[in-house]
Amino acid sequence: MELKYKILCLLGVSVILIYCLMTFISVSLFPSSFSPVDNWLSDLGNSSYNPNGAIFYNLGCILTGIALFPFFGSMVVWYRENLWHKILALIFNVKFNKLISIYGYIVAFINLLFVFISSIPLLEWFTVFSALAFVGLIVFNTYSNFL
Repeated sequence: MELKYKILCLLGVSVILIYCLMTFISVSLFPSSFSPVDNWLSDLGNSSYNPNGAIFYNLGCILTGIALFPFFGSMVVWYRENLWHKILALIFNVKFNKLISIYGYIVAFINLLFVFISSIPLLEWFTVFSALAFVGLIVFNTYSNFL
């Protein structure tokens, strides 16, 4: 496996691990009962609600965001020559699993739909963890194609 593919895989795994680990630590330090049905993710990063765990959640978000920049930058391995193919690289690349691409578009559509229909904490959790699942699927597809 070439270095550029290894970097993409390592960054993707680190994004998922950092966010999940820091979220778990923050939830465990939350002073009262915490539920995705009743609490927003942002409650974890609010020092008024979570005085001991807010720093962990906020740090996790910052580190995840920093790791996402090179992760998406390294997705250039999936690009094609034409501009239109670059825009929709995951659909047009013959080595990329089309079901993963479709998953990404469906999740984006569902999230946009939720914006107009309802606003409850569980939908925020769905959005974040479905995005992390998409990163995981990209890593899996990259690893299985360029092993």
